[in-house]
Amino acid sequence: MKDMVENFTGFYNAFFEFSARSAYRIVKEKNAAMDIAQEVFLYFLKNQETLDFSDEAKLRAKIGWKTRKVCLDYLERSCNKHEMCIINDEDNGADIIDEKNNPEVVILELEDKADRELALEMLRRENPVSYDILIRTQLYGVPPDVVAKEYGVSRNAINNRNLRSKAWMEEKLKKIRRQT
Repeated sequence: MKDMVENFTGFYNAFFEFSARSAYRIVKEKNAAMDIAQEVFLYFLKNQETLDFSDEAKLRAKIGWKTRKVCLDYLERSCNKHEMCIINDEDNGADIIDEKNNPEVVILELEDKADRELALEMLRRENPVSYDILIRTQLYGVPPDVVAKEYGVSRNAINNRNLRSKAWMEEKLKKIRRQT
């Protein structure tokens, strides 16, 4: 038993950093990567009798496999659950709350999205053909050549109409933002 614990300690020391780096490449968060690496090695600690400490290549492959699996589970869970840590000390807390979790930024993004939707709706009412062309080429990804054939115009005309529609919408957005 002592030999197995010593082997596992060496195994942990040798491969923990590999697991943490692999996890970081997938989840792009340092703390989450460290947690994932801990979870991977907890799994191997519970199943250490199945490990062959003599074959380093197999160990590395098993660690990579389990790390990817735990990362995918983490990413799946993170779609459903978001945690935010708030610290009372403003100096330390400023580093933890990033831009995507800042309430002011979230509100501004929601307002911007609502303004853009309003401008798009105005385009739909005032110029339905331009709206249709813009939506089909930009949102649905229909090639401009296909849309051009349907409307009996050139590809260049479709691209120019898209540019004019976007410029028109930007003007409307400026007006909307000045009103609010």
